[in-house]
Amino acid sequence: MLMALQTLSGCFALMNYASDVFARTGAAWSADGLALLMGSLQLAGSFFTTVSIEKFGRKIPLGCSSGVVSVCMAALATYFATLAGPAWLPVAAVCLCILAYGAGLAPVPMVIMAEVFSFQMRARMAGASMALSFFCSSMTVLFYTPVANSLGPYVVFYVFAAVTLWGVLYTILWVPETKGKSLAEIQAYWVKPEPVYV
Repeated sequence: MLMALQTLSGCFALMNYASDVFARTGAAWSADGLALLMGSLQLAGSFFTTVSIEKFGRKIPLGCSSGVVSVCMAALATYFATLAGPAWLPVAAVCLCILAYGAGLAPVPMVIMAEVFSFQMRARMAGASMALSFFCSSMTVLFYTPVANSLGPYVVFYVFAAVTLWGVLYTILWVPETKGKSLAEIQAYWVKPEPVYV
């Protein structure tokens, strides 16, 4: 589920179609400048995760990152729906979105995946999770342009905002904190205790 939320967040599509998003807002960016900016922002976010993941655990960076991405996607959607607001808003929303994605939503699901599966299952589950991730990424990239052209870009970004908002709720309610826990402790999170009859 986390891998699907990661890729259905729309950040991968946003990185691939940043020039289209900026063109729709009227901002003029070169393709080279966009590639450098998107990569730099994601790297900066990943650096933050590297430094902070042992301090804050897994849930806080994942939940906060999903929340910021959701707000940025909603801001983009609202801008495109109303075409009102400051011209810097969509540029700032895209930049903050990619930074937040790199700070939690991109790396943390992989960390959690490595921690929740036993050594015997890890390779199989990593392969299945990555296959699902690549499939979801392909779908977001494949359908971005047709949906944005036919229904409007705001529809696409509202969907991405809803997915990442669901990611926040999912993280809060069902993702275990794995920092500093053994595999047995992590797996016990999902096991319901047997009722005790007196």
